[in-house]
Amino acid sequence: MTDRDTPPAWLPDIRKPDGPIYLAIAAALEADIRSGALRPGDRLPTQRRLAAAIGIDFTTVTRAYAEAARRGLIEGRVGLGTYVRIIPPPRAAATAGGLIDMSMNLPPCFDDPALAARLWRDVTALGAEAGLD
Repeated sequence: MTDRDTPPAWLPDIRKPDGPIYLAIAAALEADIRSGALRPGDRLPTQRRLAAAIGIDFTTVTRAYAEAARRGLIEGRVGLGTYVRIIPPPRAAATAGGLIDMSMNLPPCFDDPALAARLWRDVTALGAEAGLD
């Protein structure tokens, strides 16, 4: 039996994904990290090995790992593999309608008039140069 014949140490639970498979894999990674099944520093299977183990295309796993990296869950180390990063903070809680309550998202009040003037000057300059998007 070769290394390719044995299943990888981690396999995502993606039996019935609600959307794209790559998002289901990223969500499974996040769930397993939050539950403790995967811990910081754990090495993940290579993209090719995971794709072969669950019977999907290599590029789907590549997209899943890229999404997980974007979420701050994993990091790739050139020539060494892909590893679980530190546990990210919990996401903001959504309301029943799927909206996030931003009512407490207020900018700080500055007691320093020079700092406040500089902040407004710089924001105005950003808006004029390239837009705020």
